Amino acid sequence: MSLMFRSIRARIMSWHLLVTALLITAFSLILFSTVADSLYRGVDMTLLSKAAEINSGLDFEAGRWNFPQEENDFSAADLLIQLSDLGGNILARSANLGKKRLPLNATIRAQALKDGPAGSLATVSVGQGPPLRLLTVVDTGDGTSAGLLVQVGISLKRVESTLGRLRFWLLIIAPTLLLLSSLGSFFLADRLLRPLKTMAQTAESIGERSLSERLPVANPEDEIGQLAGTFNRMFGRLQRAFEQQKRFVSDASHELRTPLTVLRGQLEVALRRRRSAQEYRQVLETSLGQAERLSRLVQELLLLARADSGKWQPDFQPIELAQLCAEIAGEIKTLAEQRQITLEVACAKRPVVYGDPLLLRRMIANLLDNAIQYTQPGGQVRLSLELQGDRARLSVADTGLGIPAEELSHVFERFYRADQARSQQRTGGTGLGLAIVREIVRVHQGQIEVESTPGEGTIFTVRLPLYRTATRSH
Repeated sequence: MSLMFRSIRARIMSWHLLVTALLITAFSLILFSTVADSLYRGVDMTLLSKAAEINSGLDFEAGRWNFPQEENDFSAADLLIQLSDLGGNILARSANLGKKRLPLNATIRAQALKDGPAGSLATVSVGQGPPLRLLTVVDTGDGTSAGLLVQVGISLKRVESTLGRLRFWLLIIAPTLLLLSSLGSFFLADRLLRPLKTMAQTAESIGERSLSERLPVANPEDEIGQLAGTFNRMFGRLQRAFEQQKRFVSDASHELRTPLTVLRGQLEVALRRRRSAQEYRQVLETSLGQAERLSRLVQELLLLARADSGKWQPDFQPIELAQLCAEIAGEIKTLAEQRQITLEVACAKRPVVYGDPLLLRRMIANLLDNAIQYTQPGGQVRLSLELQGDRARLSVADTGLGIPAEELSHVFERFYRADQARSQQRTGGTGLGLAIVREIVRVHQGQIEVESTPGEGTIFTVRLPLYRTATRSH
């Protein structure tokens, strides 16, 4: 495709001109054909009418034809009349023929005899002049003698002149209309594409520091307005994603910087002077704890990065969820006892789900760990499992601090801290546990909900499809 037709404007104009040219051409041909047909039909009707008039005035008596004087001396300039026998001998003709004669060759006679009283019409040329429209009719008289050929002709000069003028004006008007149409298509394309050009310029100007800008929407009901609205919604999503990404990077750098700062500080203090073996051991234990926290944070960041990039490849298999809950509760029970928290497990049903055992183990462990971390000593954490239709319903409830209602929608965001009290209560966490839980639930085609009452506790509820339902959807 040439460079000219790469733009939408050029394509709109080209198609508009092509359609207009075809319409003008079709209209011109139809108009010319209709006018020509009407003119020729009028000529033919005149010839047939005159031939009938002549035939009605002919008289055959005593073996010979008697011609009316007024027809023999016909004075009309338009019509040419000639009477001949079947042998081609001229018996009478109109005065306006002079010494000329109408064409009467064997072909014309044969066609006239074939067509009979209906007459034979033909367009013939006479010398260098304009063509004639000629009607030849056979009159057999009394049927016992030689017949008579009645010929009536008329010059087509006026018809051709009229058609010539029509052709001239069509050749003038058609290009003029095409030119006007091209100008109209140019302004129409410009008007139609002007909003798109404005949208392109605005979109080009939107950058990292101007994500809040939006495309102008003149008419939200038309197609261009709908396109602008779609782009604006996309820019809104990009803005939120970019802000979330910036916040994530900032939080991640902060979370990484804190243990690194502690680790560096501990090592620098340890190296300022000679210390005892016990002091060095304490420094190394503290450094090891910070290194483990860094390792855990990096692993969780990598896990979320794989989830975001779609490179997560879970190993799905049938899993008895009650058994998995019991195993994890047994592992977490020691941590709960250390914090003087009662851990209860209620798994009356034994639903089988289709999932990745490592990911589901991590999901349950994160929920229990989160509940224990935010529950005060003497509190209670309850893990329950039950069937709910074609879903397994897993709940983790605590009697901890609770979460304010306005912050519930943010608890699954990465590095989010619900409030200062919960942040102070939290120890050793990365701020990514619930974000990982949400991604694990999503990849298992489940749903997660949170309910909380400040001062009373929080309930996290996960619904996962059962084994047969999950295999059909996968």
